[in-house]
Amino acid sequence: MVELVASQPDVKAAPAALLPEAGSGDADQLRWRYRCTAAYCVSFVGLGLMPCVYGPTLPALAARVGLSGPADLASTFIARGVFYGAGTLVAGSLVDRVGAHAHRLWAAAALAMAVCGAALPLGGSLAQLTVLVGGLNLAAGVVDVLGNVRNNSKPLRNRSTELTYTPVLLSSSRCC
Repeated sequence: MVELVASQPDVKAAPAALLPEAGSGDADQLRWRYRCTAAYCVSFVGLGLMPCVYGPTLPALAARVGLSGPADLASTFIARGVFYGAGTLVAGSLVDRVGAHAHRLWAAAALAMAVCGAALPLGGSLAQLTVLVGGLNLAAGVVDVLGNVRNNSKPLRNRSTELTYTPVLLSSSRCC
């Protein structure tokens, strides 16, 4: 037993030995993965917060567009469901076409989601509000699908696509 204890490596030195050297390509790739992981986490927090923020503002939004109450905003709820479903369908077909560049689509959709969410209180009519809610949920559907699909292969036009439904967090693929 004494020999086993003496032959075990130092636990404190093991993590430092496993990290790549500073300035090497591996260290840069590791930093890039951590940044991508943080960006995906922030986008999923935003994806969860957008519907939660929309609910409590319904009376104020209805008053802003000149409606008698939140019940008159039914078209925005219809747009919300239809456009979220359309966003997931669009993202599913786009990820097949763009392959490894799906992260760029995800970033564009996350930006569109943020812009529509920020512009939501500025809608002056029911039509504008419905368009903003539709755009927000179209982008949210794209973010939801692209954030959950990892694609390490070529686009579909090369017929070598292999998709797996796993989180991309800290995956071996590059983000952009």
